[in-house]
Amino acid sequence: MKSFYPRTIDYDHLPPIIKNKIQQQETSLLKEQSLQFSGGLAEQIESLERTMIEQAINNTNGNITKAGEQLGISRQSLNYKLKKYQLYF
Repeated sequence: MKSFYPRTIDYDHLPPIIKNKIQQQETSLLKEQSLQFSGGLAEQIESLERTMIEQAINNTNGNITKAGEQLGISRQSLNYKLKKYQLYF
């Protein structure tokens, strides 16, 4: 009687060319999975920007000028982003 279950294969006994193909396929799948996240690129960028702003404000004890310097943007730009993301400190 023929079994419907796949046989297990010992990876170590496979020829090198097959091992390389398997590794390439696994790498490709990992890259695809790492690119899958909720929201689009714009949402991800906004989320990162918001988090960085919150951290900079906390690190500088609410000093907008110093937080802007830490982020590499002007105080005016930081004020704009604070309003944009409705962040109040």
